[in-house]
Amino acid sequence: MLEFPKTNRRRKLKPFTEKAKAKGWKNKELAERWGVSPRQISNVSAAPKQKDWDALAGVPYKKIPIQTTESRIEELESALKGIASHIETVSPSGFALSSVWHMAKKPFSRDSAGDGVPS
Repeated sequence: MLEFPKTNRRRKLKPFTEKAKAKGWKNKELAERWGVSPRQISNVSAAPKQKDWDALAGVPYKKIPIQTTESRIEELESALKGIASHIETVSPSGFALSSVWHMAKKPFSRDSAGDGVPS
């Protein structure tokens, strides 16, 4: 009896399906979201038009958790502190950069002209 060698080759995903999968969506889920049949999504993924790419670009990521504004601010402040300490370490004459950092930490308010100025 003739035996064929086993291979671990998987079929490569189409770029449209690959992008949808990267955003956490399956074709069936996209079909439900867009109100079309899964077969139509399969057809679209085989030969996507610009409008299909645009529609996919508008689909939100499912796998990325949405952060609250406060947690994002804390994350950015932490990153800025790390950058500032690196600047102070690398540049002993980093007075100008250091003063910019201290200005950036001040909260902003609106003056009567409507310009944002440090308070």
